[in-house]
Amino acid sequence: MLLSQPDKGRVIAELGNGIEAFNSVPTAIYCFLSQPHSFTQAVLYPISLGGDTDTIGAMTGAISGAYLGFDSIPGRWKDKLENRLYIEELAEKLWLGFAKKLENRVENLYRKALSELFKDASEVSEVLDLLKMREIYRHLSNAADRIDEAANVLSDIAVKIT
Repeated sequence: MLLSQPDKGRVIAELGNGIEAFNSVPTAIYCFLSQPHSFTQAVLYPISLGGDTDTIGAMTGAISGAYLGFDSIPGRWKDKLENRLYIEELAEKLWLGFAKKLENRVENLYRKALSELFKDASEVSEVLDLLKMREIYRHLSNAADRIDEAANVLSDIAVKIT
């Protein structure tokens, strides 16, 4: 496997480093997986491969940044970002809009599903089955809450940056 035996020539030969998606997406994923704890190293690795370095580096950075968080990006890199404030504002609006809408949608589905679950229950076995289903919906609701918490953290980060 490539991760256990890193060799740039082999990565390029097996995954590619070209402009085509089939030559860049797998390489970006590999670059992240080869350096999952360092945003800087993950982004620098595809640059060292040559080829379509800007595309593969950007994809790797997106994956690594999503995984490691905003604080993992070196401050000196963020300071040099063109239109930084606009990009951060846009990212905050996009994330908050998406996360809040998703949380609300999941909550509404959860409530609707609960009301549907118990609507026609007439036997004990049905009620037990419904309670099991309710537990599944509860987990979905908790997942929605975690998404909301993540949105709040990102909002706090964006406020601290600006």
